[in-house]
Amino acid sequence: MAMDVSFPLYGNDFTMTPAGGVRFTTYLEALGLADTYGVTPARGATQELFLDYADEGGASHELWYDDAASTLVTLAAWDTTTLPPNVGVVFYGFGAEDPALWNAIAAASQ
Repeated sequence: MAMDVSFPLYGNDFTMTPAGGVRFTTYLEALGLADTYGVTPARGATQELFLDYADEGGASHELWYDDAASTLVTLAAWDTTTLPPNVGVVFYGFGAEDPALWNAIAAASQ
């Protein structure tokens, strides 16, 4: 039986209001939001990046996204005791990823 694991290449920007909501973001947009609102991204427990900011309307946001480093940490967690060696990884959301991602995966795969 063939199996694939899917991996999104975009971030999620959660609006922390009673109405809530989530918006997909690109890696470069996340960097731009951090710069615009003067916040420094931090790393979560599994090494993904996040930032908290308040937009110009005063709404609080929590934005979570991956870079090459956090993606490699996630991929490394799937060893052969977790998933069989013939499992594939399906990436989706092309164009939203860290520009360094593919070179980092190629280097880690050697």
